[in-house]
Amino acid sequence: MMSSLADRLAASLGSGVLQIILGARGCLDGFFEREFPERLALAGISSSRLVRVDAASGHSGQTLRRTVLAHLADGGRYAVIVRNGEALCEDAFAALCGIAARGGADVFVEAASCSVERLAKTPLGSGRAVLHRDFEHAEAFWKEGAAGEALEALVQELAQSRHLRRSVLMLDLLRYFASTMGEPHSANSVAADMTRLGHPVSDKTVKAMIGALEEALLIIRVPSWDIRARAGRRTPERIYPAAASLAALLCPDADCGSVRRLELVLAMRSAGWRVVSPFLSVVDRSKEGRAVRSRIEADFLCTRGSASIYVRWEKKLDPVTADRAECVRSLLRIPDLFEKLIVTEGAFAPWRTRRGVRVMGIRDFTDGRAFG
Repeated sequence: MMSSLADRLAASLGSGVLQIILGARGCLDGFFEREFPERLALAGISSSRLVRVDAASGHSGQTLRRTVLAHLADGGRYAVIVRNGEALCEDAFAALCGIAARGGADVFVEAASCSVERLAKTPLGSGRAVLHRDFEHAEAFWKEGAAGEALEALVQELAQSRHLRRSVLMLDLLRYFASTMGEPHSANSVAADMTRLGHPVSDKTVKAMIGALEEALLIIRVPSWDIRARAGRRTPERIYPAAASLAALLCPDADCGSVRRLELVLAMRSAGWRVVSPFLSVVDRSKEGRAVRSRIEADFLCTRGSASIYVRWEKKLDPVTADRAECVRSLLRIPDLFEKLIVTEGAFAPWRTRRGVRVMGIRDFTDGRAFG
């Protein structure tokens, strides 16, 4: 059975646009060695018409272009697969965009770092490159028996590349984020917690490690969003492992609600939505008439283009009493006209409360039915 990633990439054939696939190191090896060539063969591109390039060899743009075009001899359909795309320089990236645009060859770049994503967002890649984030192969990879050893080796390599001497501490930090999924974090608070747990570290080192883990696609950062100010806030932020199976590897007894929220984040990002953690500061009155400041939060606000949805996780919700439930009442206090959605356990037909909040089961949500 082919993965949805293989089908999406096959659907892009002939588009003239560079296809970039982001996945943590090792997660996509089997995909590019076996599954994707099989899918290309079904689309009429045989293994003899596959051109494989290793970007880690350090080709300049001119050399890379000459090397690839030398294989495109007879004018038939070809596919170019570029591994280790995180090593691409700007002119090599531009050369690949040009090869994809000229026709005759579809170009696919695998990258284990967000650096290529940044290139795609520059004028070099604007309209010439499309990003795909891999989640399904990462889920399978971190379930394998040797996943623990692979993670240790990856973190050690990452620490060395960033001149961070304590790879064990970085792995401990990953475990910390798995055990605190969904909780608000800042570098100072994380450094304090790690020190209290017996792993003394400075906030500066924490920032460097978080940046490295995000760059290597091992964590997902969900920034805060001030609803009233309509502006992002750098702290606090929510930090999640980049796959549910990675979270299970790092923290087997993670809270069920936190795991469900991670599944929501993965589903939203897989569907191409930007995800933030929204909050609204309000002033209520106590029984004595005193002003009391409070904070209303939805778990997530996801945005794609002009569409936005507030999403909140709740284990269960009774249709009879739904409008009196705190989760519904707090969502309704958010003064936006964007759709408001509560995701719960169970399988059932989606329904709405009397005041319009949509309620959906977790499997319908992760299958993409919230984004139709």
